[in-house]
This record gives sequence, C-alpha cells and structure tokens, in this order.
Amino acid sequence: MSRVNRILSVLDDPTAAALTDRTEDEEMLLTMMVHMFFADGVVADSELKVLQRLVGEKDDGELRAYLGELGGRHLDYSDLAKRFTDRQERDDIVTLAEHGIWGDNIVEPGEVDMLELLMEALGVQPG
Repeated sequence: MSRVNRILSVLDDPTAAALTDRTEDEEMLLTMMVHMFFADGVVADSELKVLQRLVGEKDDGELRAYLGELGGRHLDYSDLAKRFTDRQERDDIVTLAEHGIWGDNIVEPGEVDMLELLMEALGVQPG
C-alpha cells in the first residue's frame, strides 16, 4: 500500500484504524490537508472530524493543538513533489487534497487556488 493510500483507506473505510504510527511523509500529507482546511480562513467542525478520523480519538484540546501544529508547518509543494515521484501517488495526493477541500462541503476560491498550485507542482493534469 502506498504512503498516500494508507491515508485514503482510512478516509474511505469507517472501520479502518486511525494512523497512530505516522511516517514523516504521512505527516507531510496531513499538513497539506490541514492547509486545505485553513484555505478559507475557518476550520469547520466537519473538517476537524476528518482529521480526528485520520489521527485517532483525541480529546478536543489535543486535536485542536495538533491541527494548529500542522497548520503552522511550512508546506512546500516542490518538496512534496520531490518526495512523491510516482505518478499514481501524485494522483492520489490530489485526491487527498480534494478530501481536504470537501471536508466542509463548501469549495472556496482559496482552496481551488491551492489545488491548482499543488497540481502544477506535481505535474498532474486536471481530469
């Protein structure tokens, strides 16, 4: 299972275990998702629940602290592209980013802009 699919499988399967033993690459992918959550300036409760589903049951304070930690991390799309060179993984990263965008069921222009920059850095074409 690819590094990206491990995250996607948790999102797609409500019975899947949370990612309590995350790798550095998975942390980078979670950072990307959280940056998508913050793109519209507000993290909705539904987006917080997506993060909770991925990282496991944490109390609200711990979860919000982790959200803030990830949101405060620098996200470099070119570094992401260097770490993930496989075409399928790159497509899966775009799918993961879309999960971040749709976490609150509202697509904002800032989220679309971020997605376009990500796709450009990864060399992924729309469609």
